[in-house]
Amino acid sequence: MSSKSTASSDSDEEHHALAGNDFQTRAWLHRIQEAEHAKPKPTADLIERTDRWFEAVEAGNIDLIAQLMKDDKTCLRLKTLDEGNTAVHVAAEENNVELLKILMDNGAFLEEKNSFGITAIGLCEKDSEVFGILNKALGSPDLRRRGALQRNSQ
Repeated sequence: MSSKSTASSDSDEEHHALAGNDFQTRAWLHRIQEAEHAKPKPTADLIERTDRWFEAVEAGNIDLIAQLMKDDKTCLRLKTLDEGNTAVHVAAEENNVELLKILMDNGAFLEEKNSFGITAIGLCEKDSEVFGILNKALGSPDLRRRGALQRNSQ
């Protein structure tokens, strides 16, 4: 028997071992493939806008952030491509009160989850000022209602 047929038969065995009768494995692989096909691929424009927005957010450049929000409110919904964090997540992680306040004043949704299912309040230190602000805001039915209305209208 040639080495070519042995290699082929080994890979066939591996394939059958992985996908054979293991329904859970096949279902899991199918879900991953569906998710990858369902995700819209980011355009060059979106990547550029996201990069510019998060450069300003991470630098805490409040003037540029205010200008970008004035030009395009949809920047509040942008998420980092790697972890799916919003600007509110970044403000929470950095304990940046000024950034959080300007985002809140412009209608940022405080309960958005990142790619790991974590909201901004879950990323900040429990004794930080940002935690206190988010905790108070999230307990306010008026702010929760405003956020829900804004999400539904966009």
